[in-house]
Amino acid sequence: HRFGVEQRAALREKAGAQATAAVRYEALFGPEADLVSGAKSLAHYYEQTAQELERVAQAHEAVARNKRTPAAVR
Repeated sequence: HRFGVEQRAALREKAGAQATAAVRYEALFGPEADLVSGAKSLAHYYEQTAQELERVAQAHEAVARNKRTPAAVR
């Protein structure tokens, strides 16, 4: 089980939902509406957070690999 898989998936799902909302809001209220920029900002935040969790997961996996590798092999 990889570190944070569910969290990253949930964040990416939220990012997609906010991106979809931004498109809908833009159609309803125009591109300059606060709802549009807010939804786009949230989508960006969720995606950036998912990417950061991915980097953390990779770091955890690298540490775990190094712990499993005998010292003579390193």
